[in-house]
Amino acid sequence: MLEDAERLMATMSPEHRAERGRVAFPLRVIVNPSLERVGEPDVVFFEGCLSVPSYSALVPRHREVAVRGVDDKGEPVEWRVSGWPARILQHEVDHLNGMLYVDRMLSRTFGVNEEIGARWSRLPVAEVREKLGA
Repeated sequence: MLEDAERLMATMSPEHRAERGRVAFPLRVIVNPSLERVGEPDVVFFEGCLSVPSYSALVPRHREVAVRGVDDKGEPVEWRVSGWPARILQHEVDHLNGMLYVDRMLSRTFGVNEEIGARWSRLPVAEVREKLGA
């Protein structure tokens, strides 16, 4: 899975990565996370999950979040982050609360990864939303 993410990052233009806030970040352990969403949900990008393999959809998320918990040594930790790491934190904390991305997705954009990749992944999100009526 990590290799797939690295391969995708390598094929994305710097502009594409910047638009999505796709940045490398270190592995972090946060036990019993408490997530604070900052602002309104204002970024929408395709998102998928191994719990719903081979599918993805556009999902609105907050651009910035703060998470608090304890690290692997039991020490308090707080991390305020924006961009793709914020999306990942929201996605994973949703799992802990019994939610999947399909509970938050723009349903008209739900599709098979191969079709989304071929048809929609290189277009601006606003254009995809317009064409799909989402």
